Amino acid sequence: MAVLIYGVLRIALVLAAGAVLYLLGLRSWVLVLVAIVVGAGLSYIALDAPRRAAALALERRAGGRRTRIEEAIEAEGAQEDADVEAIVHPSGGFGSGEQSRPEQQAEGELEETRVPQDRDQVPPGSAAEHAPREDHHGGRQH
Repeated sequence: MAVLIYGVLRIALVLAAGAVLYLLGLRSWVLVLVAIVVGAGLSYIALDAPRRAAALALERRAGGRRTRIEEAIEAEGAQEDADVEAIVHPSGGFGSGEQSRPEQQAEGELEETRVPQDRDQVPPGSAAEHAPREDHHGGRQH
């Protein structure tokens, strides 16, 4: 019953907005469009309590049942989680103590390049401090 009351009140607001706009001189299809927009705005502001009552009635009618969309989203999320788990832990489980192949490869690449990181510091007077550096054009600086 609350849903029906809310629907009737919304239609009444659109018709009332249309009547006022007609008296103000608005005509043709523009009247219909503006009346719908004004009526929707007014119903959002003025019909808060009936809208909440209608929402509660619809929720009670659904009885906590899940929609097909909600079930599809949950199933897709579970499949995605399983895919990620298979990539991150291919040996099958947490705490296996082994690193996955991509992690080992990435660490090996970092060790090969031996590029100093921000936190790496070279002690003063070491050989690395006096080693020739390359400039941005591929030449050596001394």
